[in-house]
Amino acid sequence: AKFNIDPDKLSHFRTLHSLCLRYLGKKSVMGFRDYVSVAQSLGLFINLASTSNQRGVNQGAISKGDRLLHVSNMARLCLVPLEQAWKDYPDKNLIQIPELIQFDATLRAYKSEFGKIDYTDMLEEFLTLGVKITAQYVIVDETQDLCPLQWEVIRHISRSAQRTFLAGDDDQCIHAY
Repeated sequence: AKFNIDPDKLSHFRTLHSLCLRYLGKKSVMGFRDYVSVAQSLGLFINLASTSNQRGVNQGAISKGDRLLHVSNMARLCLVPLEQAWKDYPDKNLIQIPELIQFDATLRAYKSEFGKIDYTDMLEEFLTLGVKITAQYVIVDETQDLCPLQWEVIRHISRSAQRTFLAGDDDQCIHAY
């Protein structure tokens, strides 16, 4: 209102995940109970604790289920095979590759059976659909925090734009891994 801009002209002014989900139609997103169900089916505990080495995070609160979920997601987000994500994981001695493979397969099967998607699926499915977004400009903030899969989405969106603007601050990067 302050700049007298029609809100309809800002329909793409949103987070990357929100933008992608908008084009996927009505989807049911994985929630805490879904992740607990997956973990319990494997005899694991999960509490969705952060697995990054951030200050204030009690590393003891991170369960094996949390670690398996983290590595499974990192493989997809970094566009690397599951085994490579496990090799790159700093605490790989706390999880074994066979249990990671089993966890990943169980998670995929659960999402398929119940028609659920997670935030990484939003990005992957958007790219699979090949949605063409027409925008004069693409402006991306906080680029220091983007992962390879998110960069793929940005490249895809930017193909039809006249110009793409990227902003970020590498001194504020949230990812150590």
